[in-house]
Amino acid sequence: MQKSFLLKSNLRYVIVFLLVVLLIAIRFFENQLFYDPFISFFKADYHHAAKPQYNVLGLSTSLFFRFFLNSIISVAILYFLFNSLKTVKFIFGLYLVLFLVLFAAFYFFLEFWFIDWQIVFYIRRFLIQPLFLLLFVPAIFFQEMSINQKNV
Repeated sequence: MQKSFLLKSNLRYVIVFLLVVLLIAIRFFENQLFYDPFISFFKADYHHAAKPQYNVLGLSTSLFFRFFLNSIISVAILYFLFNSLKTVKFIFGLYLVLFLVLFAAFYFFLEFWFIDWQIVFYIRRFLIQPLFLLLFVPAIFFQEMSINQKNV
C-alpha cells in the first residue's frame, strides 16, 4: 500500500514538473505563438516612445489565448500539488474574474486614460505571465496548513 502511495506521489510531482516545463515553453516560444507588438516595445526604451501600432482584435485574441493557456496549466499544477477539486474550482473562478478585470483595465489604461507606461506594462505582465501561480501556491499551502492545525 505504501509503495503505491509513493508511486502516485512521485507521479504527481513528475506531472507538475512537466506542466512547469510547458509554461516555460510558452514563454520561450511567445514570439512564434502569439501576436503581441508590445513584446518588442517593452524590451526597448518604452518610457519615451510612442505607442506601437497594433490590431485590437489580434491583440485581444492573443492575450486571451495566452492567459487561457497559462491559467489552465496553472490550475492543473495546483490540482496536482494540492489534490483538491474544491480549491481548483475556486481558483478557476478567481482566474476568470482576474482576467475580466485585468483585460478591461489593460484596454482602459491603454486607450482612454493613459497615465504611464508602467501601469500598462504591469497589467499586461499579469495577463501574459503565470504570476498568479506564484501567489496561489503559497497561499493555498498556508491555508491547508492552517486547516490541518485546527483539525489536530
